Amino acid sequence: MSYLCRCGALLLALTSLVLPAMAQSLEEELQRTPLPELANLAKADGDAVRGAVVFFQPHMACVKCHAVGAANQNGLGPDLAALGKDITDESLIEAVLSPSKVVRKGFESVTVATASGKSLTGILVERTKDKLSLRDLQRSGELTTLQAAEIEDVK
Repeated sequence: MSYLCRCGALLLALTSLVLPAMAQSLEEELQRTPLPELANLAKADGDAVRGAVVFFQPHMACVKCHAVGAANQNGLGPDLAALGKDITDESLIEAVLSPSKVVRKGFESVTVATASGKSLTGILVERTKDKLSLRDLQRSGELTTLQAAEIEDVK
């Protein structure tokens, strides 16, 4: 099964679990359920096609950052069609439930304060003594390059 299908199936299975009447919310119930149990439920009951539909919904924001093969190559998040075999179903579920808990190397965000008083947040692409380039989160991953003289601080 492709990684997109795995992600879709896992996402759909997670969002379609039947909750006990006492549960406060789907998110709270999913956070309380052990990851291996959620992975087993996703494998048994997941529907990759329906999961992909959920993944691509604008209000879900998954596709805002993540590429899927040739689609949406904005560099803000890992390409889900090219995840390595070291990515387990449990780690995919954890990434869906807590997207910022583990940030994959190369996708860490930085905040740049400019000499003119502006602030930019994005994914660092390159930093040299002369310039800094980042993929601007507010501009759907647009590449922005600042000269060293324009930079006040980088965090």
